[in-house]
Amino acid sequence: MDADLICFIEDELHSFGIIPSAKEFGATLFAVLASTFPSPRDQQAIWQRFCLNTLEGLRDQIAHPPSMPPQVSYIAPFATIYQRVFDLYTGQSFLDVGCSFGFLPVLMAERVPGIYIVGCDNNPDAISLSTDLAKITGVRHVTFTLQDVLNATILDLGTFDTVAALHLLEHIPERDLPMVFIHLLRMTSKRLVIAVPYEQQAISAYGHEQVFTQEKLKQWGQWCVESIGGISRYWCEDVAGGLLVVDRLS
Repeated sequence: MDADLICFIEDELHSFGIIPSAKEFGATLFAVLASTFPSPRDQQAIWQRFCLNTLEGLRDQIAHPPSMPPQVSYIAPFATIYQRVFDLYTGQSFLDVGCSFGFLPVLMAERVPGIYIVGCDNNPDAISLSTDLAKITGVRHVTFTLQDVLNATILDLGTFDTVAALHLLEHIPERDLPMVFIHLLRMTSKRLVIAVPYEQQAISAYGHEQVFTQEKLKQWGQWCVESIGGISRYWCEDVAGGLLVVDRLS
C-alpha cells in the first residue's frame, strides 16, 4: 500500500460521485489503508507504513526510471518531478512549500546532506507525518513547520537559495495567486521552482480550485519577472505536467 492508491481511488471511484470532496477522499484513502491492518488499528502505524512504502517507491523510480511509466500512478510522475528539482537545485538552503507527507525534503536531505532544508504545510497532520518520516529514516537536518503560504507569517522563515512549490498552486483560488507568488518570491534568493498538473478540469477530490495550461504558466512566469525587477528570467518545461522556473540573477 503506497501513494499509488491515491490515483486508483480517484480513477475508479471519483467518477461515480462517491468521493466528491477532498475530505471524503481522505477518509476513503485511510479506510482502505486501515483495512490492511489488524484491530485495534494504530493510526500512526498505518500512515507510517504508507509513507515508508511510498518513499521506497520514489527512491526506486528515481534511481531506475521505467521506460513505460504506469498510466495510473502517483509515484511515477512525482519521481520525475523530484528528479528535475534535484537537477535544478542550487545553493545551500532549500524550502519546500506545501510539503505534504515530506517526501521531497527527506529525499533532498539524502542527496545533499550538508544543506539547510525546511518543509512547510498548512495541514497539522502533514507536519506530524513529515516529522515522523524524517525521524524514522534518520534524516537529521530537515525541519518541518506549520505555515500557510497565504499568511505573511510564512516570511518569518527567511530566505532560501532554492524554493519549491510542487502541486500547490492548483489548490489556491485564482484570486489569491498574486499573494502566493509575492510570498514565494520574497523567500527566494536564487531560484523558484513551481510544478502544476495540466488538467481538463479541477479535480475536486484532490481539493483543486483551478486548472493550469502552459500559456497560463508562462503568464505567471512573466508576472514574476516583472515583479522582481532587476535582472531575472523564467522558463517553462513539460515535466509530468508543467514546470515553471524563475531565477533571480541580481
